Amino acid sequence: MSDTKDDGGPAYPISLPGWGDNGAQGMSLRDHFAAAAMGAFLSNRQMYLAMLADRGSAYPDEYIAREAYRQADAMLEARKP
Repeated sequence: MSDTKDDGGPAYPISLPGWGDNGAQGMSLRDHFAAAAMGAFLSNRQMYLAMLADRGSAYPDEYIAREAYRQADAMLEARKP
């Protein structure tokens, strides 16, 4: 079993002449989903305070980042047929 997470591929792939397979792929879809989730967590004061109260870690920033990726992984899973 592999520990590699499905990253959903590039979120904003672009093709640059002469770059071949090493072209600018952009961030992964998983990173994009996590950034969107984190933005929602941090922009909603009630959600942010609830997450801090239930953080399960001495470091709230790390907890919120982990939770954002947990949400991203759920979104990637929901996309599967």
